[in-house]
Amino acid sequence: DISHGMHQRLTVTGNVTSLTIANVPQQGQVILEFINSGAFTRVNTATGMRPAGTAMAALTSGAGLTDVYTFTCDGTNLIERSRSLGF
Repeated sequence: DISHGMHQRLTVTGNVTSLTIANVPQQGQVILEFINSGAFTRVNTATGMRPAGTAMAALTSGAGLTDVYTFTCDGTNLIERSRSLGF
């Protein structure tokens, strides 16, 4: 829920089979940080997000590894602008 802040830290505790983004603002930048707590790797579908390419990238597998995605908002969706994986 983006109404809780434009920078969200999400701890991944299992394989992610879906992700829904709520309350997308009309404009601005949103940063999503996925912090992996184990060997989890998937984000299969992402409602409210338009990733670069055809699908979200697989999460980097390994405890403590972080993937960071930056998006701009169009009022309906988050549009991916950059990603930093596995740090």
